[in-house]
Amino acid sequence: RLGCQVGVHYGWECLKRLHEARDAGRRILVDSVLLPCGLEEPLIELAHRVSPNVYFADPSLIATEFSQEGTDQRCSCNFVVAFPVTVPIARLRPPVVVLDGLGSAQNVGQILRTAYHLGVTSVVASRGSWGNLSGRASRVSLGWLYHMDFHQADAGLSSALLELRARGVHLYAAEEHFAKPVAPHGPPSSKDWALIVGHEDRGVSEEAIRLADVRICVPQQQGESLNVGHAAAVCLYELARSSGGGGVRQKK
Repeated sequence: RLGCQVGVHYGWECLKRLHEARDAGRRILVDSVLLPCGLEEPLIELAHRVSPNVYFADPSLIATEFSQEGTDQRCSCNFVVAFPVTVPIARLRPPVVVLDGLGSAQNVGQILRTAYHLGVTSVVASRGSWGNLSGRASRVSLGWLYHMDFHQADAGLSSALLELRARGVHLYAAEEHFAKPVAPHGPPSSKDWALIVGHEDRGVSEEAIRLADVRICVPQQQGESLNVGHAAAVCLYELARSSGGGGVRQKK
């Protein structure tokens, strides 16, 4: 109801990225940090810079109580954070990635990490996807999601998509069975586009398909469907390829 997620996030990479995001001017509230005893002083100092409430516990106790996939809790950190906090659509700067009912925090984190590195820092999340913007998603994104802006489509995804279209944002819906191969968004240097990524099994919702300007796919030569995170990565790369500074950096 508050348009805000409050949960336990974890991992030093995530805490460092959060600190960097706050230094860059982003307002992210961290209530407290839990650390294992015996850490090096620089890590303790980082925790104190993020929150005044830093607590310590025996590493084995933390490992038992906070069993997080892919993290050695004996030397990791856990922190309670209010994130993300929804912002109005008007505050989002295209390009945008739209999470339409994604059911896996792992996939959400993977997509957001890719999106950030390809110049996409604005996210619209449906009600179903909002709950997966969790500590696991943060860990998979390596904390890059703290550098992004989020809008919770609490009034329904259609309303958010219509508002994006009213701002001149071109909507691309991605599904394996659509006929049009993904290609760079045009005209060159334009960033006014949004990629809609759907549920792992059900795909993009009917309401999003109806409102999409273009229905795209990732052409495949063999095999079955791609993982949604991999397909989204290909689409994000292709759409961003002509976006100049907002897309892919060209090596000199």
